[in-house]
Amino acid sequence: MATKKKAPELPAIEREPLTYYDGHPQHGYVIDWPEIFRLYNALGCPPEVFNPSTIPIEDAAWFVLTSERNTGKTTNLVLIAMLLWMKYGAISAYIRQSDEMVTPKEMKNFMNVIINNGYVPKITNGQYNGVRYWARHYTFVRWAPDGSKEAESDPFLWVGALNEHETYKSTLNLPTCNLIIYDEFISSTYHPNEFIMLCDLHKTIGRNRRGLKMFLCANTTYYYHEYFREMLIQEEVINCKVNHSFIKTTPLGTKIFYKMLGDKDIQREKINTEYYGFDNPRLKSITGGDWAIANYPHIVREDRDELDRSRCIEFNDQYYRLELVSSERLGFHVLVHKINNPKYSKVIFTVGEIREYRQRYRYGNNKGLDHFLWRLYDENRWYYADNDVGYAVESYRQRCETL
Repeated sequence: MATKKKAPELPAIEREPLTYYDGHPQHGYVIDWPEIFRLYNALGCPPEVFNPSTIPIEDAAWFVLTSERNTGKTTNLVLIAMLLWMKYGAISAYIRQSDEMVTPKEMKNFMNVIINNGYVPKITNGQYNGVRYWARHYTFVRWAPDGSKEAESDPFLWVGALNEHETYKSTLNLPTCNLIIYDEFISSTYHPNEFIMLCDLHKTIGRNRRGLKMFLCANTTYYYHEYFREMLIQEEVINCKVNHSFIKTTPLGTKIFYKMLGDKDIQREKINTEYYGFDNPRLKSITGGDWAIANYPHIVREDRDELDRSRCIEFNDQYYRLELVSSERLGFHVLVHKINNPKYSKVIFTVGEIREYRQRYRYGNNKGLDHFLWRLYDENRWYYADNDVGYAVESYRQRCETL
């Protein structure tokens, strides 16, 4: 009978002196990533969760990880942060979108998986058995049986909020931070300049140092999100399959790694087969399949009168023409096609910056033809060239509702 292969035992971690790029502390320090990943693999984390050691850490500066369900992304990156503190005395950064998301109440259970699985004593050579969150920092703590605090470390994780990025410019100093985790970066709200805010915070933390790794994590099926467009990877993300990845170099030379993480849990596959084996694309966000896209009403061939083709939607650098038509069977309805150029459009609906006279914000002027078209949308009388066009329009509508 075959025996289960055991993970290597985690050796005692010894603090190493920092080796600086070019010999200058201002340039940042070198991390021995193979050694950090060796230590991570010795922790014995479950094989079905995300393993940070499988990513090409030296080949990119930005790492974007998405999945439809929880795959242990954030937990295991925090474990990496703990190992960086033990090995180099480095403090890492954990970021959420707003300060309301990082209050003591909201962060109360954040470390539960790490604590309950006994990772703290393993990582800290038995010196500590818990953590404490205070003043936007996490520290290692040794709690006595009576609940009193016997010992406490320096902070290993700083916690920040993106909406406070301006206040950090004169107050935040993290000279050893080589790891930033921006968690749940895809949410129901998005500030028009949010990606610029994130880059600004990255600059504040990094202070022009080399070696800083930026991770963006989300449980999402929303591939039309502005972050993908801002990072110039939207087309590749749309076409990326589960458990596939790519590295893209932007025209200015920034390297971005993206991976869509899938479910490796055999038990969950059995549950999916037993309970969720239905042919419905929306269930993919539950079962852990590819991007979840609904089936939208499609354009069908029939005799119809063309009434107006003067309006289109601009969204994420793409254009979608709205064609008002009428037929005996459907009455007034709208056909939606993707177009390459809006030069024949008299009105362009947009949620972006108004740059010309044709553009109208969100739903237009709320009267006349603008109002009529969007009333037909509310009555579910828009028909799409394909599901991707339908998803783009639905995403535009969701974006409008958050503004």
